[in-house]
Amino acid sequence: MTDYQGKDISIGGIVTLVNIRKSRKGDDFAIVTLEDYSGTLEIAFFGKDYHNFASFLSHGSFIYVNGKVEKKWKSETDFTFKPYSIKQISDIKEEKTKGLKLEIDLEMLDYKLIDHIENLTSQNTGKFDFAVNLRHNGMLVELFSRRLRIDPTIELIKELEQFEGVKCKLMA
Repeated sequence: MTDYQGKDISIGGIVTLVNIRKSRKGDDFAIVTLEDYSGTLEIAFFGKDYHNFASFLSHGSFIYVNGKVEKKWKSETDFTFKPYSIKQISDIKEEKTKGLKLEIDLEMLDYKLIDHIENLTSQNTGKFDFAVNLRHNGMLVELFSRRLRIDPTIELIKELEQFEGVKCKLMA
């Protein structure tokens, strides 16, 4: 963690373990395990942090934590992740996502794929931008829709990526 000392970090994942304890003074605190596809992180919540964030700290919650890596209390060599804000991951979509971009190999583009994309996007209208990048022989052509707005759901992305040569990227 020393590489991240003093830096702001954002971490999203699922709460897999919540251990609520009492301090020597009788105050509640929590040790929470947050897990994502790359690993796990234990985060301690003491004092005001515990009281401010306790509603987010339940097993199975999907949360997005902003914090800073700081030296542990009474230590010059150990570091900890100190959270300063938490949100539900479901709330982050509105805040962080600008739209959905498809990357398609031109060789894979045909009428069937165009019809499929048209049907899926018309069934998933929303307020986010939509763009298509066509790739061919190292060249890239970017096409942005001025009128089509979509809702980039997980289901939509899975459907679109079923086609060979199609990759989806969220625009942030």
